[in-house]
Amino acid sequence: WNNLTTVGLPLGHMTFDTQYESQSGDFDVFSALYDVDYENYHAQIGLNEYNVDFNSTNYLSNGSNLAGKGVHFGTSKQLMKGKQASLQRIYFYAPQSGQLEIYRNDKLILDKVVNEGKQYISYDELPKGAYDITLMLKAAGNTILTERRQIVNNQQFSLMNGELDFLLSIGELEDLELTETDYQHYDREYLRGAVNYRLYENAMLGASLTLDRNDQYGQMGINYLSANQLGIEAVGGIFSSGEQFVNTRLSMAPFFIDFEHFDLNDATESNSLYPHYQEQHFNLAKQMYGTRSYQEVGVGISGRVFGGSGYLRFDQFDYSYAMNSLSGGWSRAWLGGNVSINVDYTESDEMGSEFKTSLTWTKEFGKGISTQVTIDTDQDGFNNNTNYLRGEWQQDNWFANGAIGATIKLFFSWYGPICTLSAYL
Repeated sequence: WNNLTTVGLPLGHMTFDTQYESQSGDFDVFSALYDVDYENYHAQIGLNEYNVDFNSTNYLSNGSNLAGKGVHFGTSKQLMKGKQASLQRIYFYAPQSGQLEIYRNDKLILDKVVNEGKQYISYDELPKGAYDITLMLKAAGNTILTERRQIVNNQQFSLMNGELDFLLSIGELEDLELTETDYQHYDREYLRGAVNYRLYENAMLGASLTLDRNDQYGQMGINYLSANQLGIEAVGGIFSSGEQFVNTRLSMAPFFIDFEHFDLNDATESNSLYPHYQEQHFNLAKQMYGTRSYQEVGVGISGRVFGGSGYLRFDQFDYSYAMNSLSGGWSRAWLGGNVSINVDYTESDEMGSEFKTSLTWTKEFGKGISTQVTIDTDQDGFNNNTNYLRGEWQQDNWFANGAIGATIKLFFSWYGPICTLSAYL
């Protein structure tokens, strides 16, 4: 059960974002905030499990964790009349029709039915801010797709030429509930200031400074968008304790490149020469970016291929282990319906390699009735065959859908191959 409550007050308003899970009995408070707007300024006080969303300085906090309790004050255009619809989209491939669920950390933020094929979610459907999401596609009680994406849904290029946005924050960063004994000595109180200036029509420059009792963290950023849709967003920072962080995004349709790197200074690990430094073992850098160095690189392309629509994406992850992922897909109209092929290969130091393919054919019969046939394979060969007949009905503000189908699945055990047949309603 998700609940979002807004309480209007004579001055400003309060919002509460909560979630209750009946199976575990967990009750989570994602935000409890008091907001006040006056002309082009905004103030916010309270608890927020996400980074604050204020103005064009938001991109300076991409990839970091600044959640917690605090007081924030800065420029804002929230009282500006009218709304500019976002044209940004998240594209993904659905191997079959099903229920799409999008999570921000553990919170469900979007739930909708999607059809098989290349699909997208508009940023207008998602909360503002910069954060990671998990896309999960479910059909007949099974999860058939899980993808992790980064969202940058902020007020970029909302400034006028020569205009400046600023944000001032003071508070206490969230408790990460780590079991490390040295974490108990870490003081999570912090002070942060950020500015962003629109230098030209298509370029912005930003800077920020974050302080706690022991460390200082300075950042510089640039946001650029050319007339031919070449986009560059780059943020780099260095901590007084030696850690470094870089986050860049380069895009030019139909190509894109993402790069994120966090270099954890070895000196912040235990240092036998200076035993007193043990209390500073956990520092601001680890609070904001994690307790291990990491690097993520992603490149991709999408467009028209052989009369259909195709895409290809490669991701490389380097944490305490390395993992590479290559995925691609292609779809087009065929035999009165639509055929699509999706291929995914993952290689990991810990889990080994995994290869999956999916061939799907769907056909609409009109009036919300459709059928779907899917054949999935993996590195062992045939995995399963799923066949569905679906119906969707909508009237006024009500929407309903249902499906009847069967899955033939093959898997291997110590006793040899086993074939199962399951029916769904």
